[in-house]
Amino acid sequence: MQIHSLDRSQPYDYVVYGASVGGILLALHYAAAGYDVLVLNAYGFPGGSVTESLSCLQQRPEAATPHARQLFGPLLANPYALVHEGPEGCVLNPEVLKISLQHALEASSVALLFHVKARALAPADADGYATLSLIGKEGEFIVRARRVFDATDAGHLTRLVRRTGQLTGARLCVFTSPVPEAAAATIQALAGLQQAVRLSDGRYWLALGLPAAHPTFVETTANDMLDTLTAALAPLQARLQIVPAETQLLYEAAPADFSGYFSCAADLLPGRAYAPHQWLQRAADLEAAVVAAQAAQPAVQ
Repeated sequence: MQIHSLDRSQPYDYVVYGASVGGILLALHYAAAGYDVLVLNAYGFPGGSVTESLSCLQQRPEAATPHARQLFGPLLANPYALVHEGPEGCVLNPEVLKISLQHALEASSVALLFHVKARALAPADADGYATLSLIGKEGEFIVRARRVFDATDAGHLTRLVRRTGQLTGARLCVFTSPVPEAAAATIQALAGLQQAVRLSDGRYWLALGLPAAHPTFVETTANDMLDTLTAALAPLQARLQIVPAETQLLYEAAPADFSGYFSCAADLLPGRAYAPHQWLQRAADLEAAVVAAQAAQPAVQ
């Protein structure tokens, strides 16, 4: 099996910006329906905030649509995928999730391009194609599509296009090396701690809240928090084992429908709010919303 690469000579029916779990389910759905689909992602691996920001504590999703069932069924039955399961939810192994998503993409006709970021989105032209300007390792280029969907968990493209969605919070998620059970009180006393889940092997998954300042300053605050955590773990003979590729930014949901050629999760799931531990459920709900919408009217004319 091979990943289909970007064909710059052709426009696409759908461009899904963000290889989040929800974005991949949408891409698989559209591709299975016979549409030409391209998935773009800023990082070199799929999974959205679950793998990029280590938002690995997730509730078990209720999946009623085909691709959601095909993905979540084997994933949640895989003993290597779940490093913890308890009343608070499941802590996923981010590497296993990446592999599961990659395999699903490899088995489809979805085209992929990673390590790219959007710069601008131009309205649909006379032929009905919107133009998405991107920058990546090879410089600047464009892709054209009838529909562009912002599937990033933080709504990156939506904010670029519409400047909407206020930052409501930020958090840093990490995994530690094994910590002595007797040191549980030290972990619970960490500054900014929101959630702490002790795994069966003695490691911890931690989520720590950061001030909801301007996004520009969040990474600086996160780096300071990492230094503080490192110092706190040292006397326990423990260390940070896995740190996120990016700090998780939480924005208010903001609709972004652009006359049919651009949309985001808030458009498909109006009025629904999802906490960070509900990203898998939101992914399943996104596919269900698209299935329902396509049952009423085809997505691409």
